Amino acid sequence: MARMTIFAVHITQGDHVGKAVIVSWVTMEEQGSDIVIYWRKDDTTKNIATGIVTTYTFYDYASGFIHHCNITDLEYDTRYYYEIGIGNASRTFWFTTPPEVGPDVPYTFGLIGTLSNLTRTKNDPFQPFLFSMCYISCHL
Repeated sequence: MARMTIFAVHITQGDHVGKAVIVSWVTMEEQGSDIVIYWRKDDTTKNIATGIVTTYTFYDYASGFIHHCNITDLEYDTRYYYEIGIGNASRTFWFTTPPEVGPDVPYTFGLIGTLSNLTRTKNDPFQPFLFSMCYISCHL
């Protein structure tokens, strides 16, 4: 069995107070699992969250399998590890939840954007831009 490639892994704050994250990733070859296994640092108890998988087409372009999984009821200011994928295709990452919201609580975050790294179709220079815009507008 070939190794399934997992890419474009990213997290987004999943609620207004910082106690949830949305884990997103893409697979091309096959759908794979829609499950995220997650746990607190220094904790042996692992939790499971089930997400959704979607695809879309745009003219002659067909997207990969786009996964979104909402992990809720997290603790503030805590490091979590999470695993996506199955078997030899699994990958592990980590994140730290923000501190509890308050008037004097500093909160620093980063914002990263891309015009995509997908192969263009028919030498169309706008295809990566359209992919990014459709992905953004469909998921905000």
